[in-house]
Amino acid sequence: MPQMQPAEALATCEQALRSLIASVLAKKLGRDWVFQVFPEERAVKIRAIRDEEAGRRTRRGVASVPSSELAYAQFFDILALLKKYWADFKPALGNQSETLGLLSRFEALRNSVAHSRDLLPFEEELLSGIAGEIRNRVTIYMSSQDPTGDYFARIDSVTDSLGNCIDSFPPGPMEHGVSLRTGAVLHPGGTITFRCRGTDPQGRDLTWWSFRLATQTTPATRAGISTSSGASAVPTSPRAGTSTST
Repeated sequence: MPQMQPAEALATCEQALRSLIASVLAKKLGRDWVFQVFPEERAVKIRAIRDEEAGRRTRRGVASVPSSELAYAQFFDILALLKKYWADFKPALGNQSETLGLLSRFEALRNSVAHSRDLLPFEEELLSGIAGEIRNRVTIYMSSQDPTGDYFARIDSVTDSLGNCIDSFPPGPMEHGVSLRTGAVLHPGGTITFRCRGTDPQGRDLTWWSFRLATQTTPATRAGISTSSGASAVPTSPRAGTSTST
């Protein structure tokens, strides 16, 4: 049985590459890098997809959707950016022909999964293996960008069941974590769940905590939550926890 099921492998690989692209190109080209790397016609189409999805999903109860154009780019867009700026991505992804060969095979398998065609067991293993390798390469590179990065875990994203998402984190250790005030109210007896994605450069299992932020009238408290894997949450490092306020 593969370590990651096909849908998880797709999300893991694509999210790792999107995080890498956003980090590297923002440093190279500045905050408005997205408007510089896509042809105008393609950029307009991606923005239209983003705006259409935002309007459709928010009308149906989703609190928010990703605002970055890169989140709506197709996998072939990602591959095109990697090829165009490979010199900038080489420190993270290594040999160009080797890595692009893996991603080309990944893309072919991805298309089968996206169109509900079953993979054979060895193809599921291959998809999971490629996703794991890309995720680890990106994690090691991103972690190397700060002095303690080769030890502490990296958080990729935290999304609650209302659709609120934190997917941007500072590169260095976070003394007070990252918070998002959603404006929503969780009443007694209500339930909210979190989907957390992260990677540890040492290969250790991640555990998570959810913190309730202090207000002028309410002292700070904290409570364990369960992830989709059923693991209870405990922050084991300055980068292994985050908080969402409701």
